[in-house]
Amino acid sequence: MIDESKLCHTISAFVDLLGFSDKVRSVRSKEELEEIEKALRKVRDEFEYRSSDIDIQRMHALYKKEVLAFSDCIVISIPIKSDMTETEGAFDSIMSEFTSFAYAQGNSVLNGYFLRGGIDFGWWYADGDLLISPAMANAYNLEREANVPVLMLSDQVYGYFEKHKHRKHYSNDIDPIPMTFRKYAETKSKTPKYFIDYLNICMQSVGWHTSMKQIEEYRQATGERKSEIMTIGYRSNAIKLLQRHRDAITTASKNISDTHVRAKYEWLAQYHNTICEENGFIKDCAI
Repeated sequence: MIDESKLCHTISAFVDLLGFSDKVRSVRSKEELEEIEKALRKVRDEFEYRSSDIDIQRMHALYKKEVLAFSDCIVISIPIKSDMTETEGAFDSIMSEFTSFAYAQGNSVLNGYFLRGGIDFGWWYADGDLLISPAMANAYNLEREANVPVLMLSDQVYGYFEKHKHRKHYSNDIDPIPMTFRKYAETKSKTPKYFIDYLNICMQSVGWHTSMKQIEEYRQATGERKSEIMTIGYRSNAIKLLQRHRDAITTASKNISDTHVRAKYEWLAQYHNTICEENGFIKDCAI
């Protein structure tokens, strides 16, 4: 009999580390194996797999969030009903998790690890080492359909949040839907889908602090000078982020001869340049 206490409706993500299989097949030394292990552990840490941080553990408990990992894949379950969604509402709670996905993906790319994944909605049943989940199975298929290094949403997931009644609480200029998701047409089937706009989200999180000297100057400044210091600081930090993102893409694609694989990095370069242009950094940071 199914234990209904272990059955829930969930947002499920399946995330894959690109190029892992090829790297494993080409391993010729212990050092190369250690580099692969380092990559896997780093990406797992970004998605809070078995985190030792007490605060993260508490948040996972409030969300009833599960993070599983095997080989180069990460599977995440975020139930629609949990203590957190009962308190904060499903819209705000899970949208904040999508933002966390964006940070995890962004940090992974900055470290040279490129991810592709799918996200779907549906049943999740986990009992010990037994897992049955149409949501996870669909997310796995979506990962293949995504085609390029993005975390792609199913139409069902996007529609759930696009039409959610709590979205109306936000004015147009702070609507989280266009700020979190971006549409693209380069899926495997060429059917347009939405993905988590990770680089744009990371850009919006950039702070203005650059040094203690700058902070002290801000404290002593008045009026427009305070605003000017913040603007200069933000611009400096944003450029550093975009340049690191640019360098990660160019380094990863440098010696790739396979045209199919190269096309994925070319798409990522175009995405990078689009974000640069939208934020006014095309001259300093474009590929």
